Amino acid sequence: MEQLMIDTYHGLKLDDFQREAIYHLDQGMSVFVSAPTGTGKTLIADYIIEKDFAAGSRVIYTAPIKALSNQKYKQFKALVGEANVGLVTGDVVTNESAPIVLMTTEIFRNMLLESNDSMEDVAHVIFDEIHYIADEERGFVWEESLIFMPEHMQFLGLSATVPNADQLAQWMGTLRAEPIKVVKAFDRVVPLEHRFYSPETGICSRKTVVRYYKRHDLGQLSYQERQQQRRARMQNPPHIGLLKELGPDYLPVLFFVFSRRGTEQLAQELSAVQDYLTPGEKAEVEATMERHLEGLSVQGLISVERLRDCLVKGIAFHHAGMLPALKEVVEELFERRLVKVLYATETFAVGVNFPVRTVCFESYRKFDGRGFRALTNNEYFQMAGRAGRRGIDVKGYVFVNVAFDFFDPNELIRPNESRLEPVQSQFVLSYNSVLNMIQNHSDGEIRELLKKNLLVYQSQSEVTALQAKLDELTAELAEVSRGGAGGNEGRDKRVQRRIARIKRARKRVQRKLVRMPNDDRIYEQFQRKKELMEALRYVSGQELTARGKMAANMHIQELLVTELYFAGVFHDFTEDEINALAVSIDYEPRRNEMPKAYKLVDFRKPERIARRLQRLENTLLGEVTVTLENHLHELAYLWSQGADFAELLEMEPQVTEGDLISAFRRAIDLLRQLRRACQQDRPLADKLSRCIEKLDRDVVEIRL
Repeated sequence: MEQLMIDTYHGLKLDDFQREAIYHLDQGMSVFVSAPTGTGKTLIADYIIEKDFAAGSRVIYTAPIKALSNQKYKQFKALVGEANVGLVTGDVVTNESAPIVLMTTEIFRNMLLESNDSMEDVAHVIFDEIHYIADEERGFVWEESLIFMPEHMQFLGLSATVPNADQLAQWMGTLRAEPIKVVKAFDRVVPLEHRFYSPETGICSRKTVVRYYKRHDLGQLSYQERQQQRRARMQNPPHIGLLKELGPDYLPVLFFVFSRRGTEQLAQELSAVQDYLTPGEKAEVEATMERHLEGLSVQGLISVERLRDCLVKGIAFHHAGMLPALKEVVEELFERRLVKVLYATETFAVGVNFPVRTVCFESYRKFDGRGFRALTNNEYFQMAGRAGRRGIDVKGYVFVNVAFDFFDPNELIRPNESRLEPVQSQFVLSYNSVLNMIQNHSDGEIRELLKKNLLVYQSQSEVTALQAKLDELTAELAEVSRGGAGGNEGRDKRVQRRIARIKRARKRVQRKLVRMPNDDRIYEQFQRKKELMEALRYVSGQELTARGKMAANMHIQELLVTELYFAGVFHDFTEDEINALAVSIDYEPRRNEMPKAYKLVDFRKPERIARRLQRLENTLLGEVTVTLENHLHELAYLWSQGADFAELLEMEPQVTEGDLISAFRRAIDLLRQLRRACQQDRPLADKLSRCIEKLDRDVVEIRL
């Protein structure tokens, strides 16, 4: 085996795990790679993409975020030419039958569910960031992709370090009827040094932070004293103190902040006191901004000027609420080392390759949609792993800012890559999946398919372990009980207490066993959703009706869109009204957004349909997934009529540019899906094309 391994790739000396993974791929095996962030996993993907392209085979690369797909698209377009690379993300569909196609994992899964013939000649599928299978909202997409993937395709899964890599690969092997090779790397090429910081302690160890907190009895601070500490932090921001203490030797710095507003605020605070760029570098920054913003109606926007003021000093911010063009400016300048300090939200850590010398955390706690909590080890290392540039730095540096008001020493992160959380299944059944399974499989086949998910596999493993524990406790109970009363009162009491403890432990194990999900419960979920489909007349026996076939081709709010279509709403509405409606379907308003008391478009009929579906869901399933929110309908209507983007932002200042563009792009994706699903309805399909043209312009249009 050693003799067959390659040692270099494009002049780069390969690490052992890269050589091993490439060897197994060359042998025609599917491979699961588990390695720390920033160790060079994507090189393995680049190798197999180039190899398949040279052999005349097709390859699909999937990623969890569009930015990562876009980055790889640009990389391979430069390498093999635009005609040989395709991109399919929902936002963009270009050259989808190319030899190399980059796409989001959702798109790949959708193509599999629709039994897409265009993938018959695909040799390899690459799942970048495959540990997203544990994502609470989207993890099921990776599971379904692996379950429905044809056997002729080999796959490469690239994951951050996960402790249960062997278990995941074994599960994948059951789907493929062949072993999956697991390749692990534990050591970082550039090791990390983890430190903590507070204005009171300076840069120090975790132990010093906790000791200071306890020695000064800071847990007993009154509310007024806590507020006083906060005011002191506002006057002397700790992030500036940390950067000053670090000095220029630790640049460039990636500073993670867990709020969009926070990234901008901290960047502005630093730019008020620090300037990292020479006059020549400032000119380069200005030229880059002009190039990216050329032809867009964004000049004069406050956000543009706010970012420009920071960028000309070598400082930037990056978050999902920004204009896409501005994010591209920041990413390019950061890559060219013209941004020395970047304040970013955690999405910047996903996949996109921008290594730095130093990573800082503004806090060790984040808001997760339900409340504030401490970072998990997985989250911490996903971000911290960006520190340390291969071939440049001897080590990477990570600093965690600590604020002592509302501080909990038990929550403070203990950086330890050997204590990462295992990947757990988040499997759920979407309506679309249910419909496509009914359309393509018999009831017996569906039962077998539902047994294949990771949730059932992990549950079976846990059930085996719990049953063994139960047997052990039962045997122990029998043994202790046989000892019986010995006439010694003290001994008898100890025996009785031990028996009571064993019985309590047995009950806990038994309760866990009862609660464990199994294939019968998954099939029950399927049947309940099928009953709902039958109530809506989507399914008749084991066949899909016209309604069901429409819903099977929709991947955004399939029930609502189908009902709106058959109620004639899309036929009756004007193009601008359709666009207002499309933006409102499945929109998730942020906490500070308020619904419209009045409506520019008459939504009474769509709202009646949505409420009926919500009642049906609640009755049959005990949950509601159908959403229709009118917060942005007015902006979408005016944009469709040709309004200027700046006008929209003035009307709704609480909505960020990035969120508005994202909502418009999601509406375009929905309209494309609907247009494809109703190709036989030519007048409506043409009408939807005009709707898309009205939305997909200026800053909303994606330029590759």
